[in-house]
Amino acid sequence: MPTKRQRSSKSWEFVVRRRGVLPKPLYLTFRDLEEGEAYCRRLEAMLDRGIVPDEFKRQAGGIVILAEAIEEYRDKMAVSRSDTQLLGMQIGRIGAVRISELDYGWVEKWIGDMKRVQALAPSTIRHHVGALARCLDWLARRHADSFPGNPVRLLPKGYASYSESDGKVATVNGKGPREDTERDRRLQAGEEERIRQILAGQKPEGKQRALTLRHRDALVAVFDLALESSMRLREMFTLTVEQVNLAKRTVFLDRTKNGDKRQVPITSVADRVLREYVGDRTGGVLFPW
Repeated sequence: MPTKRQRSSKSWEFVVRRRGVLPKPLYLTFRDLEEGEAYCRRLEAMLDRGIVPDEFKRQAGGIVILAEAIEEYRDKMAVSRSDTQLLGMQIGRIGAVRISELDYGWVEKWIGDMKRVQALAPSTIRHHVGALARCLDWLARRHADSFPGNPVRLLPKGYASYSESDGKVATVNGKGPREDTERDRRLQAGEEERIRQILAGQKPEGKQRALTLRHRDALVAVFDLALESSMRLREMFTLTVEQVNLAKRTVFLDRTKNGDKRQVPITSVADRVLREYVGDRTGGVLFPW
């Protein structure tokens, strides 16, 4: 007999195991308890005869549910720390969903739940969606015959913003809608000059003495590189000399925040700064942190 548990007031989850017939347990979700029990009785009768329905044979590489896809993706790929954490959170929330259920309608419902039930900020929703999208991209590449497309990539621009109806439901649930705030920080008038004065040893306003700055030359180089390239701090802190190609005026990032690779062009100012800072070094970390 399958094991079963009530996932919510509207759904039941059944787990069917059959050693020697099924390579992995089957996770099945039904809205009605009686419907689930009847289906599992028919399924187990077929499994008793050694017959596995085609719909379960075609599961991607033996992956039946989303949790299995996430675990294999994290195990086989160099996944960023942030994506690892985000996907880990989703295992408990949507991990039991069958791969065969992943269509655009499911994606819309998942995002609606993040807005209406969890009341997540739009930026947080985008982070979760991005992490899952990269996982499903991997699944589609690895098992194109059984998972031919990634429905998350069909989302339109602005999908994470709250609609009027989203806001009403979230308010009824006691959490209210969340506003979308873009990251749009720019240096204000005089800020760059004051930062450079402090880096040069001038006492900050309101302080009795100047800051004791270790590796002052490296701090100045990082500040210049940040202004000229818009790279993230972690991307700069972890740079090696080999990643800087002064001849081609590019910096190669082998692992960004999203786990991707990309090249960053070097401006004439950044080129001058890096040439002075790198000097004759041919290897090792670029900055001393």
